[in-house]
Order: sequence, then C-alpha cells, then structure tokens
Amino acid sequence: ARILGDSPSVSVGPPISLSWDAEASSSFPIDEYESVRSYTRRARHEFQVPAGLRVEWLMEAGYSYGTLHEVSTAIMEDRRKLIASVTKSHLQDKADAFAENVRR
Repeated sequence: ARILGDSPSVSVGPPISLSWDAEASSSFPIDEYESVRSYTRRARHEFQVPAGLRVEWLMEAGYSYGTLHEVSTAIMEDRRKLIASVTKSHLQDKADAFAENVRR
C-alpha cells in the first residue's frame, strides 16, 4: 500500500512510500516473465510519479489535503536546509583549499 513518505528527494508535492502491510499477491512464472519483459533499462524520469498523481493516491488512501500540504511544506524546508548545507560545505572546502595554497 502507498503511504505518506518523508523523503526530501521530491522536488514538489508530498513524497510517497510503500507500507510494510502485506497485500494480496499473485505469482508469475519466471520463464513467462523473461519472455515478455523489456530488455532495455528504463530512464530515470520513467520512475518519477508526478506530484498530482501522488496527491491523488494519498487522498484515496485517506490522507487529508491539509496533512499533505503540511508534510510537503516540511519536506521542502528540509530540502532547502540540505541544499544549503551541501553548498556551504562545498564553499568551505574551496576556502580551505585556497587557505592551504596561500600558506605555501
């Protein structure tokens, strides 16, 4: 089942995760699977779920729009902090390298 996630990797909208709750399963013979599957790798964008579809799925799962908005806002703040931290770290590395060269 799809549930509201907490990953800051989404660029917009609420993240989704898979729950640990088991759902009905079915089997598919491996030989049949191998004969019909595509042998080309999928592109990264083919794995991305548009924000609108994620919202639709989560609302169907019982989440309110308010909850989705609240989590989306918190995730975007976490993402902003992560990017700022990485940028600051990168700039600090450059400053350290510059200072090391000046000392020589």
